[in-house]
Amino acid sequence: MIEAEFPKIKDQIEYRLSEAKRSLDCIGAERHTKDQQRRFLENIADNFKSIKNDAMDRLYYRHTILTKDTTLRLPTLVADACDIFLYDIRRNGHTIPFGEATDSDAWVDAESENYGAEVDEESKD
Repeated sequence: MIEAEFPKIKDQIEYRLSEAKRSLDCIGAERHTKDQQRRFLENIADNFKSIKNDAMDRLYYRHTILTKDTTLRLPTLVADACDIFLYDIRRNGHTIPFGEATDSDAWVDAESENYGAEVDEESKD
């Protein structure tokens, strides 16, 4: 039985070894000195800062990660959530009348009817 399983185990080990070598290649050359290590980490920090700044400025096209993973688009997500909240409040927020209706109440009702169409159009983009 051991002889039958040995080739499978050997293949698994070789596969994991090749994956480990690929991962090692991704991090680049060895950094022996503290100065090399510091520069490497500074480069990572600078790249992160650049991606963060472009994400906050909605310049998603500058970085592949921002075009592929839309969950990293925080300003857009916040704006969308605010739009949905505003729509919900306009539509459902005032359910108990507290006094006499005024002209501004009629404007809010008319505006909330139009706003739903705008939110639906924006969500299609």
